[in-house]
Amino acid sequence: MADLVFYLKPLPPFRLDLTVWALRRMPHNEIDRWDGRSYTRVLALDRDLVKLEVSQPDENRIVVAVASRGKAVPLKQRIVPLIEKMLGIRKDLARFQKFASGTRQVAMLATDFAGFKPPRFPTIYEALVNAVACQQVSLHVCIVLLNRLAGAWGRLWTGSGRQARAFPLPEDLARAPLRELRALGFSATKAGAIIAISAQAAAGMDLEGLDKKTDTEVMQILTRFPGIGPWSADYAMLRGLGRTHIFPGDDSGARRSLQLLLALKERPDARRTGELTRAWHPHAGLLYFHFLLNKLRSKGYLGP
Repeated sequence: MADLVFYLKPLPPFRLDLTVWALRRMPHNEIDRWDGRSYTRVLALDRDLVKLEVSQPDENRIVVAVASRGKAVPLKQRIVPLIEKMLGIRKDLARFQKFASGTRQVAMLATDFAGFKPPRFPTIYEALVNAVACQQVSLHVCIVLLNRLAGAWGRLWTGSGRQARAFPLPEDLARAPLRELRALGFSATKAGAIIAISAQAAAGMDLEGLDKKTDTEVMQILTRFPGIGPWSADYAMLRGLGRTHIFPGDDSGARRSLQLLLALKERPDARRTGELTRAWHPHAGLLYFHFLLNKLRSKGYLGP
């Protein structure tokens, strides 16, 4: 049973389904769940567990139901900013739509996925761990690894309905033995990077404060972490900080989509990708999300 239910009005147009798919990326994601009507997610807020369920009864409203297992009070004041960030409901994409309408290669994608808003992970920390998990593996494998990580180290929600786990907290993964992350399928390098990032976050490093820094400053700070190179930093800036002008150029799937969109003979490398997407500034990251949605549609994951 929900402790709190309230409505929010997204800036139109808004489609919850497309936005959630851009956030969850694959149908087997057990952290960000979508059943065709509702998005559910368990969050650990200052060690209190909160379960969110978000649905969209009509094009003008979303309904947010919140259940709490701790002392996360006042709930609404804490949850509303998270929903606004994670689902991008206040984002105005009018300029992007205008840009897309005048760009032949992009117009069809923008029309097909109208109502999508750029999602964000709830924390920069989660974005960084996702970036590490997704390095040099398929998206399918990446989500499997993240599911295992949450299953082993995430806080368990045992309320009514299906059990679910929150994404692990930094203080929990900071003390994780390397061998246990290796047993989940992470390489030694990735396991070590996740533990090191978690240790710094648990020690009080203000990752959320990166929002106030320039792209160059953020890149310099993030690439000091073990296992975080330019692609991972770009990924974290796009999906963690909401910097939708950034296109993670070393993403092989995105580069393949770019090749198809522009009918290129060869798949562009990271440098060439940067050159090609520069013409789409400041909307390149939005195209990255549209490429993902298009790929998910081609696999039959998206509804009508």
